[in-house]
Amino acid sequence: MLSVAKFTFNPFQENTYVVHNGSQALLIDPGCYNTAEERELEAWLAENALTPARLVLTHAHIDHVFGCAWAHRRYGLLPELHPADHTLLKGAPQVARMYGLPFEEGAGPGGELVQGGTITLGDDRLEILFVPGHAPGHVALFSTEQRFVIAGDVLFREGDPFEAIAAVRAGTVKTCVTDRDGNEHVQGFHFPGEVIGLNAIDGHLYPCDAVALDTVMLCRFSFPKISVLAARVPGLQRELFRLLSRDIGRAALLAGDWTADQRVAAFLVGMSRRLSARGFSAVRFQLTMARTDIANYLRLAPETVSRVLRRMQDDGLLAVERRDVSLLDRDRIEALAAPILRE
Repeated sequence: MLSVAKFTFNPFQENTYVVHNGSQALLIDPGCYNTAEERELEAWLAENALTPARLVLTHAHIDHVFGCAWAHRRYGLLPELHPADHTLLKGAPQVARMYGLPFEEGAGPGGELVQGGTITLGDDRLEILFVPGHAPGHVALFSTEQRFVIAGDVLFREGDPFEAIAAVRAGTVKTCVTDRDGNEHVQGFHFPGEVIGLNAIDGHLYPCDAVALDTVMLCRFSFPKISVLAARVPGLQRELFRLLSRDIGRAALLAGDWTADQRVAAFLVGMSRRLSARGFSAVRFQLTMARTDIANYLRLAPETVSRVLRRMQDDGLLAVERRDVSLLDRDRIEALAAPILRE
């Protein structure tokens, strides 16, 4: 039986995991950023009489590799990752300099993680799933026996105890659920200035997964403390109700029998307005989510979304360059979206 311990490290609030069976341990995405965080992780391992045998990266974004040098120095481990992320790992020092953050370059890479491979800890196994999109070599580790997955950048999982809501300060967060057959269903996307976790208030458990689609920074608020404060400050209580009402309204938007063009237009207009309300451009933005995630959310086939975007571009409504979108004729796009947005 595998157990999972989670640590939140570095300025990006990255999740570092230790997966163990009581005697053997796997270190995943070591984000420990400074001496205090290194000591915290090392002390926990010592207290539980664990020495990590392998170091695994779900992907090599900067926030996931801060502790690789420490893990090599302390335990002699080299990072194992998908070969498509070797370039990201090599470029980590340069990315750290761009953020103005100190970074100790480590050794490696070590072994390769590829689709269909397995990682064993005694009698327990984790399947390696290749899930590119968030990063070129992004992998997830799936326990078929215990039905959990470590995908990297999961902020909370369905069924986790509800302790806090979080405001997104930077990046994009996807919320989703996974059915019994392993199919993911995207519930929404959350941008800077928006709040995640409000839908957990009723059952005291998070009812969905929250996954960072890029490097995300969060500001977490203890809900028990906020609820006490809201009872004393009517303005805060009204704001919480407003946020809850907005989330319910968004969830209902796509429930009708709308065309694919209307759905895509409503998605783009909604994204434009939400970003504009927070000081970003209303006509130029980046689709930080994969086309497959957009299609899943809109209940369309991925090829349908691509076809609609291509047709809109041919008609002069917008321009698409990879993930960059420019709304060239916003009035026509808004008119197309109006029936869904109730305007």
